[in-house]
Amino acid sequence: MTGHNGTTGTEKPLPKDAELAAELARGRSYRDAGAAVGLSAATVARRMARPSFAAAVRDARDRFMAEALASAVSSASAAVAVLRDIAENTRVPPGVRVRAAIGLLQAAVKLREQYDLTERVAALETAANTP
Repeated sequence: MTGHNGTTGTEKPLPKDAELAAELARGRSYRDAGAAVGLSAATVARRMARPSFAAAVRDARDRFMAEALASAVSSASAAVAVLRDIAENTRVPPGVRVRAAIGLLQAAVKLREQYDLTERVAALETAANTP
């Protein structure tokens, strides 16, 4: 039986679902993502109304974000070393050194906040899943 928004109880994947989910996960608009796979924006909206498809888009977005984060983390040590070298180099103009120092401090604060948030969410998830 089909519901009012075109969903069914089984929600089997439709043709082009994987490609469309990837396009949407990359942040493309319904119009642009649909055009990339040969679908209209209205069709994309109908697919997004399907819970299983919306979940696939979220999963794809999570994978893209994890890849981007891994890339950023692997570059972080080098970036911090560059900023530290600039901040400590007395031959560099003071304004540049100050900006480098500010960048280091901002990065340190942001990393600490992210670490704390990750730990708190993990604790909440553990508590929520404990009978």
